[in-house]
Parts: sequence; structure tokens; C-alpha cells
Amino acid sequence: MLQELSKGGVVLSTICRFGLVSLLLMSTPVSAFDNRSLWSNEFQSSDSQNRSTEDYIPLTWGIDFSGSAPRSENDERLFSLASVKKMVTAATALRELGSDFKFNNEFTGELDEAQAAIYSPSFSVSGDPTWGHEAYGETLRTRVSKVVQELKKLKVKRVVGEIKINLLKPAIGQFSRPKGWKPSWLLECYASLPTTVMLNGNCAQLAVYPDKRAFWITEGVSTPIENNLVVTAEDSLSIVPVLDSLGKVSKYILKGGMSRPSSVYLPVHSNEEWLKALFIKEVRTAGIAYYAKPSKWIHHSNLTPVFIDLASKNLKEMLIPFLQDSINIVGERLHIEAPSDLLTLASMLPDSSDYENVKLVDGSGLMAANQMSPKTFYRFLAALQNQPYFQDLYAGLPVAGVSGTLRNRMNTDMLRNRIHAKTGTIDHVVNLAGYWLKQDQTLEPFVIFSESSLSSSDARKLVDGIVDDFARKN
Repeated sequence: MLQELSKGGVVLSTICRFGLVSLLLMSTPVSAFDNRSLWSNEFQSSDSQNRSTEDYIPLTWGIDFSGSAPRSENDERLFSLASVKKMVTAATALRELGSDFKFNNEFTGELDEAQAAIYSPSFSVSGDPTWGHEAYGETLRTRVSKVVQELKKLKVKRVVGEIKINLLKPAIGQFSRPKGWKPSWLLECYASLPTTVMLNGNCAQLAVYPDKRAFWITEGVSTPIENNLVVTAEDSLSIVPVLDSLGKVSKYILKGGMSRPSSVYLPVHSNEEWLKALFIKEVRTAGIAYYAKPSKWIHHSNLTPVFIDLASKNLKEMLIPFLQDSINIVGERLHIEAPSDLLTLASMLPDSSDYENVKLVDGSGLMAANQMSPKTFYRFLAALQNQPYFQDLYAGLPVAGVSGTLRNRMNTDMLRNRIHAKTGTIDHVVNLAGYWLKQDQTLEPFVIFSESSLSSSDARKLVDGIVDDFARKN
């Protein structure tokens, strides 16, 4: 996402095993930037959704709800789920992991009280997608600051030794892009991949200046930049991510140039050095010396182990930003930890015909290959209410006129605070599924799926109109 660009565009090219892919993304001046658009395609501008050179797609509804005025339309046809898939991801995580599950992380070292020194500094990390993520009330420094504060309590004056990063979930490093991943997502933070070390949603801001300077604005980022910029009167910036065998960015190549100072947010995946740099900076800012080589210091034999807990919030707290702001990378990480979506459906729906044609391929819903019929999703919503973890999931759903992706939708006296539902938007798809809170405080499930060539903003208006009609009749 390029900011401060008034004309022209930026060419986004990709070097990967499939050859060279180039895209021209046009940008307009940014007057009010919503950071949530970095983590979720749900907050991208409506003009960028559902635009395509493909053939015209007629509006097709997939609807299922009961109540006083039931309505069923194409309810056995498969539709792409988009981000309503996150409800299945959340249910599977709650069923498999439990509401109190946390991503465990820790700092350890050995304290030499006589020399006021910590030896063998080490972080053990689990691929925690909430680390340094502003949606979870954190900054990049939140957890390293916690470590430094604890070290100061121990009266530590120096940290000695190379910082080690221990990977509690090394398999995450093998996570690759699913088949069908769009080339246009390669440079979108909302499509950044889970990694063994995750910071700030694996997203960082790069500055580009007309005088050929380019540098990371986000502190500590270690992803290399190959600067081939030129001075130009026209905006012609080309960003080429060089990918490794798993599709993760190993470096960026910059070509062309910009006529004015600009910045772009980009996915970053080589984050172990990023974490080390943040820690060293925080240590030194606190007045604690850091020595990478311990040769100057000979520690005593009576060392005391130091352990500092850096675990994430528990799952039920984690689900609130995940569902409300539709954070894709959290969904992908939870899907790695708890992948058995079909078993979740099987545990709720006794008739296997309800889910035998269901296709679930990721944790975020970005892939159009995630498909389910409105009837099956309706039955999933109805059965979900009987699960012991339902309230933990329900508490995270966006609320009409109040929170998340529904904050600015259905803000009427009849619907405000009464619609608790998950939105879903990808190219040609605008969905809404969840619950209508009735006057008697019972919940009525509803499912509205759609596909068309309409802009997402136009499609959402039609969806909201269906909800309004549904509520009036129920």
C-alpha cells in the first residue's frame, strides 16, 4: 500500500520460481489511513475490490435463514466463504486448543550477580502472530521492554553473549503459499505468511525519496534492500521481492524512482535478526551494556537461571481482534495449530451429507477455494450455539454500528447492536453470516452469500438491505 502518491503508480514485480510477475497498482492521495487495512483485505478501499478484466459475473445470492419469515435461495450451491471462514477457524481452535490456549514465548539467561551480568541471552518463540501487533495493544517494543524491565529489577548492568532464537514450532518455517495464491498478494501485508518469528503482523514500512534514498521506517527490520533507484520527475517505482523456495521474501529490489517522498508497507519474513536488533536497542536505551562476545567477561560458576514469560493473551481474548478486524495472519497461524476444520463440522453436524462437499483450505478465507453451501453454514451456526465455547466466539464477532468490520454498517435503531456477524470480502464475493439478537434476547442465525461483478461497496449495501428486511420480519 503506497502512501502520498498523487499520480502515476507503482509497479510491483516479483521474482519467484514462476518467473517475473509485474503489476501496476494505481494510487490516489491518502487523506485518512486506516492501519487495519494492513492486516485485512476487509478494510481495503471498495474500488480495489471486485475489479477485474474477467467476464461479467451476474449477481447470485446464497441465502438461508428461518424465523417468522424464512428465506432460502441457492442454499445448496457452493459459494466462496471469504472471511466468514474465520468463524470455522475460530471454532476449530477453541475445540482443539481450548479458550485458555496461549502462544508460549520466553526469555532465558544466566545471572551472574557478582558481575551484574546476564549470560547466554535467549528467546524461545512459537510463531506468535500477536507479538508487536497494534490490534492486540502492543508495539514492537512491548515484550522486549518487559524483558529489560525485569533485568533492571535484577540490577543487571550488562548482557553478554550472542542472542539465540530458539524455535518452539520450527515446522512453521516450512509453511508455504497455498496453490492459487494471487501474485497481487505477494506485496500485501494482509497476505503476509506466518513465520517462526512474527513481529507486527510481519509487516514493515519502507520510505522512498526522490534523491534515491530508501530505508525501513519500521525500526530494526533486517530484510535486505537492493537499491537501484534513479532520480526521476515521474513516479515509476518498481518493487521486486525475491522469494525463497517457500515463497517468503528474502530481499527487495528497488528500481525506478519517485517524484516525491513516499512510503510503502511490505511483508517481511526474515525476522530473527529483527527481534535481536529490537532487543539490543532496548537494552542499550535502558543504560545496559551489550557485548556479543563474552571473551571480555569470565562468568562465575554459581549462575542463577533467569526466566521471563512472554506468552500471548489467551485464545478467547485473541479471537476478539481476529474476528472483529478480520486479521488474516492470525487465522493462518491458528490454522497451523488447529487444522481439523472438517472434524469440527463433523462434531456438530450428524449428517455427513452436510459437509461432504465442503472445501476448506486456509485459516483466513483469502483463498476463493474455501467453499460451503449456505444451508451447511446455517446449520453450523445453529449447532455452534450449543458448543461450550460458543460465548468466547460470539464475543469476538463484529457488531453492527459498534465494532470491527461492521462499525460503519447497519447503524440504525433497529439493527445497531443487534447484528453480531462475520463479514467476508474477496474479489467478486461479499458475504455476511452470524446472528440477529431478537427482542426476547434469543439468537436467530442467518447466512447471506453473494458473488457478482458489483463493487464491494454496492454489494454490501444490498446485503445490508437483506438484513434489514430479515430483521423487520423477525
